[in-house]
Amino acid sequence: AEPGPPKPVGSFGISCAVEVSKDIGRFQWDWLQKMMGGRHVQMCQFFCGLEGGFSPCHYDPQDNIFGQVRGYKRVLLFHPRHFVSLYPWPVHHPQDRQSRVDFDSPDLAAFPRYAELRGQGLE
Repeated sequence: AEPGPPKPVGSFGISCAVEVSKDIGRFQWDWLQKMMGGRHVQMCQFFCGLEGGFSPCHYDPQDNIFGQVRGYKRVLLFHPRHFVSLYPWPVHHPQDRQSRVDFDSPDLAAFPRYAELRGQGLE
């Protein structure tokens, strides 16, 4: 087997990319700019995931729009004032911008301020 990421089967990857490209071309970017208070879009990223995918708790330095095509994803939002209670990794760490807390089994002895977040997230 060839090393690297899996390759699309048949022409699915190509036809899917063509359709996504068309959708992006039809998007009303002026509407987005208006929603952003007149600011220009500085970055555009597109993330795709498979069933069972997971994104650790993190913060993004830029504005985001989230769209779910199929299925569901649990999203938990916290106000920026709770930043320290999420115990992010230090700047320049490979996991910079991500929480060190395991939300499914938090270690409150190591991360005591995490307990303050109970009931503070918006799901």
